Amino acid sequence: MTRKQFLNDLYLRLTALGPERAEQHLTYYAEMLADRMEEGMSEEEAVASMEDLDTIARRILEEEGQPEEPQPVMPPACPDASRIPGGGGTRAYQPPKKWGRRKLIGAALWTAAAVVLVGTVARYANDRRAERTATMDWLTEDVPHMEEAVEQAAEEWENFSYLFANQGDMQELQPDQVQSISIQCSTGSVRVWESGEGTVQYGAEEGQLSWQLEDGHLTLRPAGNYGDLVVYCPSGLLDRLEISTVSANVVMDYMDVGSLEIATISGDVDLCGFYADAIGLTSTSGDLYLSDVQTGALNMRNTSGEIDFYNGAAVECHAETISGGIDLELNGTNEIYTSSTSGDLELTLDGTASLVSCVTKSGDVELEVPEDLEFTLTYNTISGDLESSLPLTRSGDSYACGAGGPESIEVNTTSGDLYLEAY
Repeated sequence: MTRKQFLNDLYLRLTALGPERAEQHLTYYAEMLADRMEEGMSEEEAVASMEDLDTIARRILEEEGQPEEPQPVMPPACPDASRIPGGGGTRAYQPPKKWGRRKLIGAALWTAAAVVLVGTVARYANDRRAERTATMDWLTEDVPHMEEAVEQAAEEWENFSYLFANQGDMQELQPDQVQSISIQCSTGSVRVWESGEGTVQYGAEEGQLSWQLEDGHLTLRPAGNYGDLVVYCPSGLLDRLEISTVSANVVMDYMDVGSLEIATISGDVDLCGFYADAIGLTSTSGDLYLSDVQTGALNMRNTSGEIDFYNGAAVECHAETISGGIDLELNGTNEIYTSSTSGDLELTLDGTASLVSCVTKSGDVELEVPEDLEFTLTYNTISGDLESSLPLTRSGDSYACGAGGPESIEVNTTSGDLYLEAY
């Protein structure tokens, strides 16, 4: 069993705690696995050395005062409903009277669970920022917050009139009808692609799709427990795109939006050829992969997963991992802030950044810079070494390459080495 599988299976056993408390325990065991791997164990050996999942989950639930057999939170299934006039094949959500209240309560609970999921990431990030220096305060007031939008949607749930589409049925809206989209998916996948038709199209390749349009905001979710959701949207149309998933991957290609927020648990995120004014990505037990992405403010946080960003540009880039590595190849980025609790940092710089900050607790830092770049380096470590292929002049904890220059690189490690190379 891999580390990712172990953490995913453990999370599924702790759903009775809610995402916030479950993720706290998940982070604890992610760091425990990382410590054992640092001591020389392979990933499989570290997982095998742990107690069995049922024992761990039972002990946690007992400590938290929860029943031994937690019931996972599942989205409500939408029953059949009569066709509405002029609906073009869509159907209104009309639960049978006998079960109307029960279905409504189930729907509200599932929405509340989604709100907690998204809020967890923000609250946990706040706790982490309090323990770090002001340099690593990577969430700014200008970055859009998904939590507020989802909470507002949850409050208005009972007033929504949801429609649903059968598997394979694609719905279509004119571009002047949609300004923003929220997607929530529990199991399956979410794919968002550029539309060549000039309209907004959406549907479920597997399972049924539940959807609602309110004041230009389109909300999409599986109507049952599973759905492969696909959305086609004209590039540059959306002011805001928000996606939250549990055990569902997110794939997006060649899009242009105002702001993008994605929060996943046990799901990978793959962005290619994407542009946005601001991007916020958070994941627990999933990988973040970006290529050919351009944005203003880029904020990425991962627990037990990798962050890879290739051939991209961001005015300001923040990347933080717990039990995972970071690999960045950036062009035209003014400020770069990276942090890892247990993982290596690999950065390829083009020499345009005025400030580069790297912080690791237990991981190496590898920096590749242009051979003619002049910069000032500050390196603080407890038990790490510095190796450089560039000529450096040392003064205390500071090093100058060439005349020093306005570019500033700050590296702080607890037990990690710094490798500085030219290309």
